[in-house]
Amino acid sequence: MKTVNKERVISRVKNDGRSLMIEDELRDDKDVVTVAVNHFGLALEWASERLRNDYDVVKTAVRNEGFALEFASEELINNKEIVKEAIMNNPFSIKFASKELKSDKELVNIAIQKNTLSLLSVDSKMLADEEIVKKAVRKNGMILKFASEKLKNDREIVKEAVKNKSYVLIYASNQLKNDKQFLIELQNENPLLLNSVDSNLKNHIINLCADRDEIDNREPVKKGISNSIKSAIQKKDMIKENKVMERKNNTLER
Repeated sequence: MKTVNKERVISRVKNDGRSLMIEDELRDDKDVVTVAVNHFGLALEWASERLRNDYDVVKTAVRNEGFALEFASEELINNKEIVKEAIMNNPFSIKFASKELKSDKELVNIAIQKNTLSLLSVDSKMLADEEIVKKAVRKNGMILKFASEKLKNDREIVKEAVKNKSYVLIYASNQLKNDKQFLIELQNENPLLLNSVDSNLKNHIINLCADRDEIDNREPVKKGISNSIKSAIQKKDMIKENKVMERKNNTLER
């Protein structure tokens, strides 16, 4: 039977953790596997089943590469400390955690602090959690796109999202996009809102807010309509008037 030189194997896996995949005889040797995953966390994939359930080995692996959590045992992907270590290395590794831990608020908060898009890797019910989503949209308004329908209709959450990225208003509920007072509030808080949204939504806002009493008032902001909306409406009206004049002139020329 071939004798395996353990020190030589340790030297090999220390140089390249992936070489563990060819070291069949020592995949269950804790010393060898620990060295391998310390240098290449994903080498956990080739460790024995016993060592993929070893707290120390798995902790070393996920500290090196959070995605190594994918190869940990069922028991350890449900271990909060192990999962936390993985998230600290790579927030998206939370997708390999147990269902229970993918909805653990402490862990989800750690993940979104590092990268808000990791919210797409947690339990889907977190996208309906007001506290979690509000924190996320404050850092990245685009998260509004993935929030639950209920939260897309939440005035405070939409305001926070639009404050971060104006153009995400498109992802708000139809109810809020048709709420004149809410749109005026948003525009007053975000003067560049009309320049950020797409043309269809821009025209929708202008048409919705086109109240002549407010437009003609000398203090438009006090009346609840911002100068930029007023200016856009007046410009649109001017274009309409010019078209009317053109038609009249064409009629007279005939």
